[in-house]
This record gives sequence, C-alpha cells and structure tokens, in this order.
Amino acid sequence: MSEDWTLAEQRLQQYRCQTEDLQLSPEAVQQLRSDLHTLVTAADFLTLGICAETSAIAQAALAEYWAALQQPALEPTDLPAIAEPCFLKANGRSGRLLLDTYEGAYRGVLITVHSDLAAGPSGTYGHFPLDLFAAA
Repeated sequence: MSEDWTLAEQRLQQYRCQTEDLQLSPEAVQQLRSDLHTLVTAADFLTLGICAETSAIAQAALAEYWAALQQPALEPTDLPAIAEPCFLKANGRSGRLLLDTYEGAYRGVLITVHSDLAAGPSGTYGHFPLDLFAAA
C-alpha cells in the first residue's frame, strides 16, 4: 500500500497550488479521482476547503467529494444560506464544518491530507473542479 500512495502523491504534485481552471480529459479525471482516493485512504484524515459562488454549490461539492472519498459522517450542522462567494471547510478529524463569506477569485476544492506519523502522506492539493466527483 505504501508504494501506491507515494506514486499517487507524485502524480498529484502537479496540482499543488493550482491557480488556473483545470481542463482535464476523461482519462485524466479518472486518474485524478483514483490518485486522490489512494492518497486520502493512506492518510489519517483530511480537510476540504471549498470556494464556491454560493453555499448551496459548496455544500453540493462537499457531499460529492465526501462520499467519493469515503469519509466518515460529518456532524449535522444547520449552515446558513449564503448567496455570495463563500468558503466551506470540512474537517475529517473533528467532523466539523465552517462556512464564511469569501472575497477571493478562486473557485474549487482544496484537499489537505494529514498523517499522524511523519512517514505518512501530508500536503495540500488543488484547487480541483467543484464537480470533479459529480456522477462519479
């Protein structure tokens, strides 16, 4: 398993500090999904940071990513509706969500993997498309 996540991590390096919209072929989408799943599975937990036009779009992206990456249930939270750009953060260790307005230009999902041991995967990747896992 160790080799699997290190290879996935190597391929994902190109997506660190991604500031432009990704134009991905169907094959590249499949590889990206697979690499993210492999890396997240090897980590102890992850956090997602979602920058979107509205809270409804952010919550839809969260639901798709969280399910596709097979993460444990988050704490039920009544998030306010925000009809302007916002940032939604999900913490896989605490199960908590944070939602706030966002003035930045980026739209997409940042994925940070965390490991309790120094030898495990650790790092931030993205911004990935909000719909990367739509109909996955």
